[in-house]
Amino acid sequence: MYEYQTDFYRFLASFAVQSAKRIVPKVAAAVPVRSVVDFGCGHGGWLSVWAAMEVLVTGVDGPYVDRRLLLIDAKTFMLPTLQRRSGSRGNSIWYRAWRSPSIFPPRKPDNSSTR
Repeated sequence: MYEYQTDFYRFLASFAVQSAKRIVPKVAAAVPVRSVVDFGCGHGGWLSVWAAMEVLVTGVDGPYVDRRLLLIDAKTFMLPTLQRRSGSRGNSIWYRAWRSPSIFPPRKPDNSSTR
């Protein structure tokens, strides 16, 4: 596993919060958001903007992230515990996380095309 250094995260934080301040309000206006999970959150720049809007946030990243530099409450930061199960393929773990019915409603079949 590659371990990013503190300078990398400082560089990201230098523009992540500013970007999030422009994008997050637009997303929040279009979609009712109650909670956000950021896998690979770094210091939590994007999550800090969500948290300021009183959205529940969870940041997930590696043990190499310096928790003293977090831009979110350290209680909302966690280390990844997902492990690939034997027999799983590719990104199946991430797919399940993002297509969870608790996050997104089930997709309706598209009957518009006939093949």
